[in-house]
Amino acid sequence: MIALESGLTKRDKSDRPAVQAPADRLLPLMKRLREEPAFAFDMLLDHTAVDWIEQGRFELVYQLYSSVHGHYLMVVTSVPRDNPVTPSVCGVWQGAHWLEREVFDLMGVLYDEHPDLRRVFLDDDFATHSQSPRVQGGACLEGDGTATASNKTHSQSPRVPGPSGLEGGSTANASNGHPLRKDYKDDDMLELPK
Repeated sequence: MIALESGLTKRDKSDRPAVQAPADRLLPLMKRLREEPAFAFDMLLDHTAVDWIEQGRFELVYQLYSSVHGHYLMVVTSVPRDNPVTPSVCGVWQGAHWLEREVFDLMGVLYDEHPDLRRVFLDDDFATHSQSPRVQGGACLEGDGTATASNKTHSQSPRVPGPSGLEGGSTANASNGHPLRKDYKDDDMLELPK
């Protein structure tokens, strides 16, 4: 059993062990999950966001895997839709670079300390995220509230193509025989304080 600090809550409705973390504790938690040998979550498998419009929040979902222990963990945090800012985990897992850019591009979530937060899919002048006060009519707001053209708020370097598919490798899904697949019959890996 591994005990996590208080403030985390266990999520019951999940197909794998899962915890809910406050946004202000996300980065220290992720560093601990990566660095402590008892956890050793050395892989960020996926990161995405769910837009809960009626609740006025984005739910950020991180899927972690430990190649040392062969276990999974889902970490979830929430940020308000009117100020969708969270720390970047690029310093913890390099693979977060593209995943955070994708969530930024499609949902408008901003990642503090991201080394290159710019769009991946949409054109720089494509007006999105109008629900956010940070973007109005295709113009992003600077910290002082002044608007700048959206194509100047992103890096001016040429668009970098995304990672291509696996070449010459297997595209096996998560069925029997997949090297990363582990079916969870118990989620007792985590012991949360009562």
